[in-house]
Amino acid sequence: MKTFREISQDIDEKKSTKITASGIVQMFKDNPVDWGDDMKDRAYVKKGNLVIIDSYWAGSEKAMEQLRVGWLPRGTYWNYFYEEYGVKVKIVDDFVEMTATGRHKKFSKNGIVGIVIKVG
Repeated sequence: MKTFREISQDIDEKKSTKITASGIVQMFKDNPVDWGDDMKDRAYVKKGNLVIIDSYWAGSEKAMEQLRVGWLPRGTYWNYFYEEYGVKVKIVDDFVEMTATGRHKKFSKNGIVGIVIKVG
């Protein structure tokens, strides 16, 4: 049985583990049960930042708000990465495509909203 000190060290080591944008994408791919089957297709890394996309049919403003809310401070994703890894994620940009272009066509032919997130 572990002592309180050993348990505390385990927790500190877990929190000090440096997580990166590519580590988060890999986490999404490795755990579809936890993150949803489509998250592996919605996340990728661009210039060291995490990019999360989602599709919309009508109303990009509402779709963008729904996407952003979880990644803003105290949102569900923000809380998870802060509590589990001690990492603060920050939205540094967002974008809207009226019709999916480039690599986003694999995810949807409809409109795309996306956010760019700095990890760490």
